[in-house]
Amino acid sequence: PNSKKLYVTVYRMADPLALLKAASGGLPEVAEVAALPAADKHSLCLQVLTDGYVQSFVDFFYLTHKPDTSASHEDEEPSSEPDRLVLPAEHLEFVRASLCEAEAARRQSETKAVFGSYHVLAELFATMTDYKTSVYFREKCLEISKLVADVEGELVASRELGVAHEKLGNVPESIKFYEKAHQLAQGDPVNQAQATRDLVMAYQAYARLMERSGDLPTALAYHQRCLQGAQESEDKSLAGNAHYYLGQCLELVQEPAQAIDHYSRYLDLCKQGDDNDGQGAAAFALASAYQQTGDTASAVTQLEAFIDLAQGTGQVRLQAEACNSLGVIHSKQGDARSAVHYFERFFELARSLGDHKLIDKARVNLGIARGNLVMGAYVQVVTSDLDALLKWKNRRIPFAEVAPRHEQ
Repeated sequence: PNSKKLYVTVYRMADPLALLKAASGGLPEVAEVAALPAADKHSLCLQVLTDGYVQSFVDFFYLTHKPDTSASHEDEEPSSEPDRLVLPAEHLEFVRASLCEAEAARRQSETKAVFGSYHVLAELFATMTDYKTSVYFREKCLEISKLVADVEGELVASRELGVAHEKLGNVPESIKFYEKAHQLAQGDPVNQAQATRDLVMAYQAYARLMERSGDLPTALAYHQRCLQGAQESEDKSLAGNAHYYLGQCLELVQEPAQAIDHYSRYLDLCKQGDDNDGQGAAAFALASAYQQTGDTASAVTQLEAFIDLAQGTGQVRLQAEACNSLGVIHSKQGDARSAVHYFERFFELARSLGDHKLIDKARVNLGIARGNLVMGAYVQVVTSDLDALLKWKNRRIPFAEVAPRHEQ
């Protein structure tokens, strides 16, 4: 096989097949490869072995003889067809040539070429969403980079291993590689910014995963790591999100006062960035935290601010929840008129959403509020104006109409 060097400039090349064409002088047409009979496909394995590439033979045989379990269903009989392969036929020649290129380059100590061949193989399997196989080749990239102290190669391989493990749902493992990439990127402004962002997002993903599993102490620790990394990055958007999610976690551990501090910082950062959606989210979160601390006046201020901000953003459901919360607060304070005002808005917003459960909730709350609004007049009529009470009972004449006539 052609042992032409594949230098580090190929790390991010989008099309592995185009790379191989450039390196080896051409590939068979896709239709030609796909049309190969089964015997020729198997003969590729023998060709690799007879050409003397033992490690490439092991890898190629494994890649081309895994059963494609995704193509069958549990209730179907296992297929007796021996040629069902995970690797599509059009990629067979590319994979064979790349493996042999890597092994030949390794014998010649051409480590850049080894890295390049394994890297494009990893990219190929990543585009096929076969992340496990992608990890296998990225680990080979990492191994060869460490062997020759290639810091750039180790940085690329570490970061991409972090991405691959994240795709596989293995967040703790992805964090390990992101931390290594972050360490290697120190002193390189461009790579350091990307490595910091990757690490912060991984910390945040793991923290929220721990929240869902009920491990709040671990979640809190990772949210704090997330904030530390975000502040290091000097990215206001990243720092704002870190403050917000840390505040959410602090509410879960019954620390609303600390949560208020982080929500306030989030609000300030959103104002600096003219982020109306973020300001609305901060105001809504602040209202919740203030209610937990018993500071009702501040909660009302934040809910009213949120409603003003949310009117132009299409956040109808959150507006409805805010109106409902304001209605409840005013009801508890005995301000029946304000409670009716906000419950009426809640009812209209619920109707616009078409959510029947929300509509029923709004209808009940509004009915109670309207009842409370006339409760004083009702009690007065019951205790001191029997004639007005009878008129209301018989003809449903409102108290506001009958009471003044009685006074005359």
